[in-house]
Amino acid sequence: MNEKVINFCRAPSGLWIGWLVRNNAHYWGSGRTLDLCVAHVKGTLYQAHKKTGGISTAGYYIASKPTAYADVPLDLMDKKFKTRAWFGGAGKEYVVNKPEIVKKATVVKKPEDKIEYDYYETAMDGHDLVVYGVIKKQVARYNTIPVPVPDVKPADVPVEQPVEEDVKQTILDSVNEVTATPVSVDELLGDWK
Repeated sequence: MNEKVINFCRAPSGLWIGWLVRNNAHYWGSGRTLDLCVAHVKGTLYQAHKKTGGISTAGYYIASKPTAYADVPLDLMDKKFKTRAWFGGAGKEYVVNKPEIVKKATVVKKPEDKIEYDYYETAMDGHDLVVYGVIKKQVARYNTIPVPVPDVKPADVPVEQPVEEDVKQTILDSVNEVTATPVSVDELLGDWK
């Protein structure tokens, strides 16, 4: 196995997991992208050898293809790293590729009486079309047979009496007799001058 190759795979948590083997020791790292994963693997290697003078992380390269789940050395992975990075922080170790069987509670539906609507009305509520089913229900009933009205004689209404011709002429003559008399301004103002 080449000590300069960083192996990687996608964990069930969705993170990229990377590791390398150097002097029979495994150095792990994870990240949301492959670039972060490689940087974290190199950081782990550097931190492990920091006390002894450090180690160069130059020259390490990523493998050409991801490793299969069966070939990942899960038994050599630290428990904290496995819980956080591999399983996504669930706090429990799970068997990989074992589907969870979730039993759904059966919901018993009550038989509903089928409601028949007399007609439907629609309305718009924003961008939603709302349909209302309308049931006609009798609320009240009134008898509308016409009641016979007793015969009422019309009241005596005075009828206009025709005006005789001689009365008309008298009125017109009295209007014609009125003549206008000229009045001066001085007479009208009087003491107001």
